[in-house]
Amino acid sequence: MEVWTGGAPILYYISGPLFVGQTVCNTYYANHPSSYQDLFNSSLATSILTYEWKIEPYAPLYYYSHTGQVCVDFSNSSMGSYYLSCRVSNGCGITDWVDLEIQVGYNKSSAYPNPVSDILNVELYQSRQAAGGNLAYDIRLYNMQGNLVRQTTTQGSRVQFDVSGLRDGTYFLHIYDGMNSKPEMTTVIVKH
Repeated sequence: MEVWTGGAPILYYISGPLFVGQTVCNTYYANHPSSYQDLFNSSLATSILTYEWKIEPYAPLYYYSHTGQVCVDFSNSSMGSYYLSCRVSNGCGITDWVDLEIQVGYNKSSAYPNPVSDILNVELYQSRQAAGGNLAYDIRLYNMQGNLVRQTTTQGSRVQFDVSGLRDGTYFLHIYDGMNSKPEMTTVIVKH
């Protein structure tokens, strides 16, 4: 364990979703050694460290320079790779830039056939490398009334739902990947 006793700041990495839709606020965090926790819980935290964030290509960023959190607005951004960078300074020094690659506008998973009459196949994007190989997906299918009609969990790359007993209509597939608080959502049409 590294213990920060003063001097130049230390910044390990940036955390947050690696695959996002073209959405308004995607939150990312600057991660420091665990020994910083006491500092962050004190009133000194807002006056000691200064954060500088940038993203290439450009997308709007919203942050306060004395917090390790940033909100990135991808709502008007093109699909593709974006590189979010952060560095931290204090009166004793400044860190190097720490980068995170973010993929914008790509669905991580797919559901087919759609419309479906019997078996719905769900292919899950495998971003296990980013999660250390421990992603557990929670896959849920909701009807138009918001009722849960099917649910399963997996660490695999594919699941199947038998929808032959469901009524014709529109359903919503929610895929939670264990990393992001909001699910990836897909509309599914059941038609017999």
